[in-house]
Amino acid sequence: MNRPMAKPTPDLLRNVPLFSGLDDSELEGIGKRLSASPGDVLLLAADHWRTVVEVLGGLRLDLGRPAPGRAAGPGHARHAA
Repeated sequence: MNRPMAKPTPDLLRNVPLFSGLDDSELEGIGKRLSASPGDVLLLAADHWRTVVEVLGGLRLDLGRPAPGRAAGPGHARHAA
């Protein structure tokens, strides 16, 4: 079952500790700078360069895999291990 996506409004983002001290114009500026649209997932990572690259790379690979019990969609076969 698909749940409706929450629109990334300033009120919703303010509940995220990283963004809690920012005002509406700053939050809207982040969305514009990242060219965010409703339904987008924005990933921000802060750590040593190698740690960030490894974590985001692993996440990218995991997100590209079909869920257990589901067939890969078009385009997934070329990334299969």
